[in-house]
Amino acid sequence: MDELAVAGALAGAPVELTDCRTVAAECVAHAEYVIEGELLGELAPENPQGPYATPEFLGYQGRAHPALPSVRVTAITDREGAIFQTVSGPGHEQSVLLGFGMESAVLARLRELGVRVVVAGNGTAKAGELLRALDLPADLVATSGEWGVAPPDPEFFARVLDASGADPRATLYVGAHPARGLFPAKSSGLRAAHIRRGAAGYWWADHPDVVETADFHVSALTELPGLVEGAGPAEPPEPTEEAPGRTRVRALRAL
Repeated sequence: MDELAVAGALAGAPVELTDCRTVAAECVAHAEYVIEGELLGELAPENPQGPYATPEFLGYQGRAHPALPSVRVTAITDREGAIFQTVSGPGHEQSVLLGFGMESAVLARLRELGVRVVVAGNGTAKAGELLRALDLPADLVATSGEWGVAPPDPEFFARVLDASGADPRATLYVGAHPARGLFPAKSSGLRAAHIRRGAAGYWWADHPDVVETADFHVSALTELPGLVEGAGPAEPPEPTEEAPGRTRVRALRAL
């Protein structure tokens, strides 16, 4: 696709180009800044100081690429009165806003698969009101402020299980913090998925206790529908001795 042609069509006029100063290429004539350079044929790690890097468009910590092409800058030019942006990189708000569309699509897909979706977490009652105003594709949205109990209190996870309406082994809790979510959820009998997201998610992802405790390990919510589809059909319901009216199933029925 010719992106400049698309941009020109949207603007109602062709995008003006001009020759670069030091390389045999063209650049946008009215660009604020133009960085010219040449590929050296060498590879270098994206982040020499560690295995993680921040994607420029999301703000989440992701795995750094071990070998990217190296570029030697040959010139930097600017237009008259160019504006130089001194603050770069995405903020937290951008990451949150970008995440709503993706996560809503994931929740909608889970409901299509027959999963009861419960969005429950640590937050104020006002936060619960705002989340419900977003009309998320969820069967229930609740916060600790509304329930009057917060994780890691076992009562919070008892409320989660009650809201799920499913057997504990068919209910999957998804969280990033081991002490506040993963461990107490498992202690309450729920299945649990550790998500590698946010500071806690990345920091604890490879800890032996987390690796051993979590039933699943995911890097994004987009992996959840695959877990549900791979869980297989539910076993024939069988009343349990401790609760004759409650059935046990292996397939995921609530999240």
